[in-house]
Amino acid sequence: MLVIGVLTQFLIRLASLIRTRRPAHLALTAVEQPALLVTLVHGTFARRAAWTMPDSSLSRALSLGPGKGILVRRFEWSGWNSIGARRAAARDLHLDLTEVARRFPRARHIVIGHSHGGNVALDAMRLSQALLTDGLICLATPVLTPLRRSFGAGEEMTVLTSFFVALAAPAILILKLCGASEAWQEGAVAAALILAPIWFARARSLSDAVAGSMPDGALDPERLVFVRSPSDEASGFIATLSLMNWTVGRIAFWPYRTVDWLIRLVDRNRSNVLAGLTLLLGLGVLLALTAINAASADAAAVRPQAQALYAAALLALVVGMAGMLLVLTAQVLKLARARMWVLAVAWPITIPAGLIAGFLLLPAVLLASLSGMVAIGWELLICSVFVEVAAEPCPTGEWQVIQLPPVSGAGLRHSSVYESDAGIAAILAAVERLGESTLVSSMQRSDEASSALPWGSAAPLRHT
Repeated sequence: MLVIGVLTQFLIRLASLIRTRRPAHLALTAVEQPALLVTLVHGTFARRAAWTMPDSSLSRALSLGPGKGILVRRFEWSGWNSIGARRAAARDLHLDLTEVARRFPRARHIVIGHSHGGNVALDAMRLSQALLTDGLICLATPVLTPLRRSFGAGEEMTVLTSFFVALAAPAILILKLCGASEAWQEGAVAAALILAPIWFARARSLSDAVAGSMPDGALDPERLVFVRSPSDEASGFIATLSLMNWTVGRIAFWPYRTVDWLIRLVDRNRSNVLAGLTLLLGLGVLLALTAINAASADAAAVRPQAQALYAAALLALVVGMAGMLLVLTAQVLKLARARMWVLAVAWPITIPAGLIAGFLLLPAVLLASLSGMVAIGWELLICSVFVEVAAEPCPTGEWQVIQLPPVSGAGLRHSSVYESDAGIAAILAAVERLGESTLVSSMQRSDEASSALPWGSAAPLRHT
């Protein structure tokens, strides 16, 4: 998968270099000195999205603003489904917004992004140190929320082993099917031994970059509105993949969670556990001595009592010694999780156990990698074991969210946010709120302005 991920990255970058360069932003309406600018940002694989065109229902509704004070424009990016592509588009959008703010210093600016186009706009807002936009409206945007997974030395060794198995097993199988010699198979194993640590190191560094690229603190809740449609197909697809990833991951790492539970249990109650086990051992010794004394008597009636004492002593000794061994094992496991050298010293045990654990973890690695690549981007093909990226309706915190009513019909609900009447009304209501003062002043300056906003009947925003 490391090779597939690198190849995918190379093809994406090659395509971005050889493709015909188009303007990053295109004006849909000609306004010399606009009071309000609205930039439309398309989603994944939608560079020519119909909703961003001049004849779309949303563009026409936005163009019905008072007088000639509204400029509707579109921002075009590669549309590739990858974190890197969206990050590059965010940088381009940030530069574009900076240039627009320089050209129209008195105009207000609102950005509307659909699907992953909303994530592009969110990243652009995070990059901005100055107030480049007065508002952002995200339409059916699966807000990416990363969660960094932390592993101990034992889990990291298991992940590294699973990487080796993922590289070596398919290569050996293909070579055997092709009738290759054992030398070729040994070479494949040697190559996997070299590539697995490279994959491991690259996955860790890439997961750090992914987890650190999406801070919520740089976003202003007063300038953000999220418009969502019920039963959104894209969000449901990503949520399904995330659930599968979560389920398989929890099953695969169940032994390590059991070890964690054991370590926490012993640490919290170490003194009580040791005291209880010591009493059990002492009781066992006392009962054993009593049983020996009773067995030495000649009376036959005493011998059943001696046998019962022997059984009780044996039980107390076994439980006490097993408990002591459990406490010792927990401490060794705690040390092994934090110190790689402990695993290295115990290599006759850790290597076979690591190979078994690697085979058991392999399905989780494959599913997490493939589902992450499809839903989020090729980066998750490499680093999904170390970072989990969920798609949420909004970032962490309190935000303004408009939940649209269910839409009947055969069209995609993911597109209903900008196609349906309810979706357009919600967008116009958000535009009214975010650019209200500009629109009012524009109405006062324009001879053709009406006494009320054209979308004044739109439903008010709901806060969550």
